[in-house]
Amino acid sequence: MKWEALDDQLTPRTLRLIAAIGRFGHLSRAAEELHIVPSAASRRVSKLEDVLGTDILNRQSNTLSLTNVGLAIAELARHRAEEIDALQADIARLKRGSTVDLKLAVSGPVIFGGLPEQLRGYLRANFQVRLSVIEQTTDTIIQGLLAGDADIGIVLGFHPSPSLDFVLYRADRLGVVVPPDHPLSRKAALHLKDIVSEPLIVPHASMIADLLEAKASESGVGLQHGIAVSDFASICRVVEGGLGITVLPMGISASEVAKRGLVCIPIDEDWARCDIYLVTRNNVEAGSDIAGLKQTLLA
Repeated sequence: MKWEALDDQLTPRTLRLIAAIGRFGHLSRAAEELHIVPSAASRRVSKLEDVLGTDILNRQSNTLSLTNVGLAIAELARHRAEEIDALQADIARLKRGSTVDLKLAVSGPVIFGGLPEQLRGYLRANFQVRLSVIEQTTDTIIQGLLAGDADIGIVLGFHPSPSLDFVLYRADRLGVVVPPDHPLSRKAALHLKDIVSEPLIVPHASMIADLLEAKASESGVGLQHGIAVSDFASICRVVEGGLGITVLPMGISASEVAKRGLVCIPIDEDWARCDIYLVTRNNVEAGSDIAGLKQTLLA
């Protein structure tokens, strides 16, 4: 392999294309997201495969999936895209003057809802703010707020603390997400006993995973875990591929579930209520940038 040739092919646009194919499972949808005609997108993939001497895509079915090499490139693409986006934002803000750094820590499923659009509107009106958004588990977010490592958190469930202010962000309820041809998709509601024999895909140590384990233990049953997925952003794609089922807050994940053509069935248990809270430290000053972001998110 000629590394110089590989450098020529691994452009930011091609990296974004590979990552988008992994998310959508379709080259045409990935090309549309990047405003590339499908034929040009196909050529980009083929040229990169020629340089690598191996396949990036599995092409045996109606939908595309990434090979192990493709997954490695997609992970690189994610990091590279974040770096480029951060650089572009930094340059824009440096042109305008001084900046204020804010850190927003969110529980994984929250990103599926309207949060990105809320943040876009806020940043357009507050060019002085440089915002970092970090996906973490609920427990880690609470600890980070208490330690001063984050300014605002959005978490699943209410976790009272004398040092933190919890305000309802979204009322929600847990539901089971399955492919449309799955037997459970025809149910109007589900109970825990209905899913214990299914391969369950949830990030380890997340609030949802811990809750399901606790309720299964109380019921004297064991859960069947599917493949390990480290973040909620990848879960719906994995479920779409027929590798298992997952559990998500129904309201906040509705758009992602619909986009994937999946079905979400409510869990008819008292413990399945999963309200989402916006959390800050108690000493937030009125009129501060943190208070402004909080007000935007709660609007």
